[in-house]
Amino acid sequence: MRSDLEDVSKGQNYSAKALNYWSQENSGSNFPRVVWGDPNQNARTDSDRFLENGDYLRISNVQLGYNIPRRIVPFLEAARVYLNIDNLHTFTGYSGYTPDVNRDDILSRGVDYYSYPLPRTFVLGLNVSF
Repeated sequence: MRSDLEDVSKGQNYSAKALNYWSQENSGSNFPRVVWGDPNQNARTDSDRFLENGDYLRISNVQLGYNIPRRIVPFLEAARVYLNIDNLHTFTGYSGYTPDVNRDDILSRGVDYYSYPLPRTFVLGLNVSF
């Protein structure tokens, strides 16, 4: 995804981060200089400039519940209130949406092709037995 959003040589929309391009005054930049057509191929996609550490730790599912005592609800056999959270948090230094980017073909393993982030869902529930 970064290879498309940070390549200013194609005359398309690009990320605001690319405004930090290399120039005589900004020689410490990690973005190549802005040149139409990129004759030196500084922005090519097979560059290690787009290589990132994909390590991550994900809290995938958390459920908190409370069994309501029968003395509070004597007309019920059992009652339980719970909160279930899916995809609570992903700890990573990866700059994309999700570091889990594997695709179905062998040549694209580990390449982020605009992978959508996993949705975070909250479910509040009540289980009762009569």
